[in-house]
Formats: sequence, structure tokens, C-alpha cells
Amino acid sequence: MSSDACLEAATRVRGVYTRGFAFPEWVLSRWSEHDFTSVTVLYHAADSLATVQKLATEREPCNIAMRRMYDQSAMQAAFGWRTGAYAATTSAATRMPNFAVVCRAHVLLGSAWKPVWVLNLIGVAHDSPEQPDALAYRGREAVLAAYAAMWALAVGAVNMLFDQGHIDAVAVYNVGGGAFCGSTFSNFVTDCFEPTFLPAAARFRRGVRLLGYDERTKQFNGGKIPDALSRDDASTTLWINAWDPWTLIGNGNACDGSLDGYWGRSSNLAVLGWPVTNPHIKWRAVQ
Repeated sequence: MSSDACLEAATRVRGVYTRGFAFPEWVLSRWSEHDFTSVTVLYHAADSLATVQKLATEREPCNIAMRRMYDQSAMQAAFGWRTGAYAATTSAATRMPNFAVVCRAHVLLGSAWKPVWVLNLIGVAHDSPEQPDALAYRGREAVLAAYAAMWALAVGAVNMLFDQGHIDAVAVYNVGGGAFCGSTFSNFVTDCFEPTFLPAAARFRRGVRLLGYDERTKQFNGGKIPDALSRDDASTTLWINAWDPWTLIGNGNACDGSLDGYWGRSSNLAVLGWPVTNPHIKWRAVQ
């Protein structure tokens, strides 16, 4: 697929968002500057690569708590689907696999564009009873297992980038602890985040620094995106984004108050992480 065809696809998908919800216009105008070859999709080796590729491809522009902020008919006409492949998740037996996308994004920080490594992780969406995850992940043990598997993908990404010499630190954010957390845990941080993240972090390569979370105070202190990226070591840090099971990275962008929305409104992540606009994506299985 040519660069021109990918840019055309990006232009078309940007046009189907509800007004105000799309990724930034400069993502299109600066197309030749994007680092498309930096992108890797990580998935569990036990899962089908073909299914992961279908799920990564058949995305929705924007889905906030099952409110689809885009023209579904226009999406069907342009790309061949009205809603995302995640709809196949209807129970624990049919849930679609989890995966993660890591890439070197360009972020608009003030008046300059800054390259940073970002890992996009998908938590368990319990923000609406209509979410497939409300059926697929019922009860404490199921949710804990899902987050342990999610953080295992992070181990793969961290160690890959550290071994390649790209990063020496990880900036941790509370994936799943906001609107997604629902009522399964009375305290998401102590009852879900720590029991699943800390064992995973122990598997990071020796020498990787952990930023953004204070285990003593149980507080996340990484700062707001994009302002947090002003630190001197931002370009050698892997930044964590809390993504959505349905959507392009960034979800509702400027109209989305989540971490994902702040990344989306400030970066080119939407087109980097979507196979339709990036044919250079690599696929890496994680044990």
C-alpha cells in the first residue's frame, strides 16, 4: 500500500468522526514525517495472529462508554464495517484477544514536535453495562487475570525497547483505574493495579527505571500529557497510554477527557497504530 493511499485512508477516516472528536489535522499535513516503521503490535503467543490482525484493523474511530461518535454509514462505505471487530466478544468463551501497540510517536508540545516512545495498553472496559467486557470479565479473578495478561504485554515491550537501546525508563499510568474500573474493586490501585503490575515490573530488565507511581503513597505522579513530556529524559522513557478495546488510538481526542484522549489530541498515534494507514507494522508474539 503506497504512502499516498495510506494518507487518503487517514483523510477519509478523519472525516467520519463526529465534529470535534477527530485526531489533529496536522497528522495529515505532516504525513511524510511520521515514524511508521517504529510500530510493533505485541500479542500473546497463544492467540491467533490472524484474529489479532483483524481486531487491530477493524477499529472504530471513537467509542466512549458505548457512545459511537462517528458516522457509521460513512465508515461502512469507506472501510467495510460499521462497528469494530471487538463486537465478537459476547462472553468469556468468545472474548477477543488483548494486544498492545508500541511506537515512536510525535507529540505536539507547545509549538514543537517531540518524538517519544508510547505503549498503548487496553484495560477491561467496565464503564457501561453494554460493554462486551461486562459479560466477558465477570468477577474479581477474571479481571485480575486480564490485567496480569495486559502487563505481560508491557514486559515484552519494555524489554524489547531496552535491549534495542531506545529507552531506559518507564512512565507508569493507572491503566483501567479511571472510568473503566467499574465496581469490581473498592480500591483499584491496591486491589488490582499493584497485584498485577508489580510482579510484571519485577520482570523488566535490570537497569529500567520506574517513574510515575509512588508505591509508598499509592499515588500516580507522572503528570498530565503532553506537559509531562517536557522532562529532559522524555525521549528515552516509555510512556504508558490507557487505550480502548474498540477504537483508534486517541478515541475522542480533544472531546475525550481520558488519558487516551490527551495522547490522541496531542499526537499522531491514531494513524501509527492502525494497519489501514500503516502497512509497516511489525507483529511480535509474547510468551
